[in-house]
Amino acid sequence: MRVLEVGSGAGDVALTLAELVGPEGWVVGVDLNPAILETARQRATDAGIQNVEFVAGDARTLAFTDKFDAIVGRFVLMYMVDPGKAFAQLITHLKPGGIAAFQEPEYTLYPAFLHPDTPLMNQLIKWILDVFEHSGAHLDTGIGLYRAFVDADISGGSNPTPPLARFLTSPLHNVQQWSHQSEERHENLNPYELLLIITPDHDEKEAEALTNQVKGIIEGGGTLLKVDPWGKKRLAYPIRKRSEGYYVLYIFECASSFVAELNQSLQVIEAILRYMLVQYEDDIDKLKAELTAEGTEVEESTSDEDSTPDEELTSDEEPASDDNAEAEDTTDNDAEAEDTAASA
Repeated sequence: MRVLEVGSGAGDVALTLAELVGPEGWVVGVDLNPAILETARQRATDAGIQNVEFVAGDARTLAFTDKFDAIVGRFVLMYMVDPGKAFAQLITHLKPGGIAAFQEPEYTLYPAFLHPDTPLMNQLIKWILDVFEHSGAHLDTGIGLYRAFVDADISGGSNPTPPLARFLTSPLHNVQQWSHQSEERHENLNPYELLLIITPDHDEKEAEALTNQVKGIIEGGGTLLKVDPWGKKRLAYPIRKRSEGYYVLYIFECASSFVAELNQSLQVIEAILRYMLVQYEDDIDKLKAELTAEGTEVEESTSDEDSTPDEELTSDEEPASDDNAEAEDTTDNDAEAEDTAASA
């Protein structure tokens, strides 16, 4: 088995791969920095590993005599100017039916750990994020990883999920869930709307990052139509000792089987005080036509402080049918949901 490892650095991943493929296999590790590859070569020599070689250059444009059975990368796409485009270039080195395995971090989750009672930790998190932002790295590559696989269009447009992508990893989803994306995308798409209340402990920039984080989760399994931030509003009653919260409305389409996964992802984000997920009951085709007329697929609009939520988000709204039982209203009860939404 021939394996191409991108961004080898000191050789940690390449040496592990060499052990996995065994003496009958071969690993080629590529990195832009020839100096660090000397370290990798020395480590391979010291470990007695002979089925690995290291090549200096850009893996996107290097010419290889043969294609590879697998291509692997860890924390590498995040440093590309365009991660999706880079992935599409890299997989040109892959044999039909090969394996593409990438692991990328999701640093937009970090603001969720900020808390007034942990100022030292808050400062540490901000320093970490500042370093990566200064480096030019994409902090949201983890959530966008699946989208990069889809946009690469390996199948030439005949299948929305690339058949070569046997698995990939992301902090929010496990391998088994991602491997079923192809089947899920063949299901009928249903329209949904999601109302979030984000904790007011963060500033506007952090709230925007969390808004984009949820946007990425939705886009990982559905088609996002509209994002509508309502801004900070006073709650009808305290939730987790907070009297205010940032409201954000999302309208999207997805297969019903994705809804349970979406709920699971939202429930682990500490910064979300409350959320309500129901089926969209208005004319979705009319909404699409309006967005198309405005010349955009995703409209982001900011309402003023006096904006009020649409009637379909109150507890009088009929929730998702039994056929789509995964769509849950996660408020403590329907009355709380109605009071919270009405307070906007």
